[in-house]
Amino acid sequence: MYKYLLLFLLLLGNSTVFAQSFETSFHSLAGTKEQLPFWLWANQLGRYNRNNSTIQNFELDAGHDFSLNNSDFSFEGQARLNFLLANDNAIHITELFGGINWKFLQIKAGAFAEDEIYNGLSASNGNIAYSRNARPHPRIRLGFNRFVPLISDWFAVYGFYEEGLLNDNRYVNDTHLHHKAFYLRLGKPASLQLSAGLEHYVMWAGTHPVYGELPGWEDYFKYITGSAGGDNSLPTDQLNVLGNGYGSYQVEIKKKWNT
Repeated sequence: MYKYLLLFLLLLGNSTVFAQSFETSFHSLAGTKEQLPFWLWANQLGRYNRNNSTIQNFELDAGHDFSLNNSDFSFEGQARLNFLLANDNAIHITELFGGINWKFLQIKAGAFAEDEIYNGLSASNGNIAYSRNARPHPRIRLGFNRFVPLISDWFAVYGFYEEGLLNDNRYVNDTHLHHKAFYLRLGKPASLQLSAGLEHYVMWAGTHPVYGELPGWEDYFKYITGSAGGDNSLPTDQLNVLGNGYGSYQVEIKKKWNT
């Protein structure tokens, strides 16, 4: 049996392409008046509490990607751990996720961060409703992994559908976060591009300290469609919409030059 297992592993190794990474880093941060400067704690995935005069951070970052030869399937995994010495010492799992890609389709599960843009110079990371100022929460995302051309290269679409759980210490415990997005893009990559889209968020369900259990999966369709609550929901949700719903409109213009 062991011979067959070894043969299988050898064949798998010959038919896949692996990419592994492992990085360690150490950061020492300091500020005055018992606070860190804005650009030391902002856009850092919630790793640092700004109410510290000094923070020592030791980070482990490991990734593993592989794809099957002659196949459109690829797999990815990532883990990032932070060991912090500060006013309150802590060990944080900042990122831990896995994903499967097939052509332009993707399923991704775990605590993962959005890609950083503009080398971190944007305080909102290009999205006023979803920055990198907090640790990633566990979620599952289904959708596209890139813009997908439709009629030709000058017209493309992008979108995803996502459900997550806000597992931090908050007023309503075990709050769910629904998130979906749809974008259109005009223009070719080597010329002027205009992209515009809509993102929708809903905080739903959970346990309220005063009102108890809030409506859950039985009212899921009302949450994701922005409908008013039923008789089992709070009076304010019956007059407005069920859950804490909000959205953002995103518009981006890109232009590339040869120099």
